[in-house]
Amino acid sequence: MKKIKVLFALICIALMATMTPLTSHAEDFSVGIEVAPSVINLGSASPWVTVHTDITYDAVDSVSLNLYMDESDELPSASISPTLCFADERGDFVAKFDMKAVRTFINVTDKGRDSGKYIGFELTGQTASESAENFSGRQEVLVFNNNKK
Repeated sequence: MKKIKVLFALICIALMATMTPLTSHAEDFSVGIEVAPSVINLGSASPWVTVHTDITYDAVDSVSLNLYMDESDELPSASISPTLCFADERGDFVAKFDMKAVRTFINVTDKGRDSGKYIGFELTGQTASESAENFSGRQEVLVFNNNKK
């Protein structure tokens, strides 16, 4: 009889453990991004850096563009908020960032060097769902300063 009570108690504990809600800590997920222009001339008159994504517009709550001057950087050197966000013809999220902000950051950080350098452009954001998942996508972009007039 004692063995049956012990077995019953173990079964009850196992059932209670499976019924207890588990806290989910979902990891960030990756999205594909495409930065335009694909090569940035800081001396051009272009007003925008545009980031096209493969996540639907309706799924996005907030985004920012982080710039990494060096691949070894763990923290971004700058974070820029979008000027304009919209859905493209497929319904995917697109964000436009002010080229002046990108230009200012790079000129200050890189001391205005003329030679080309790859800079990491990382779009980070949060979904509009109840779980508010984080997402990110990154692309290395060649940036140079050819200000010939």
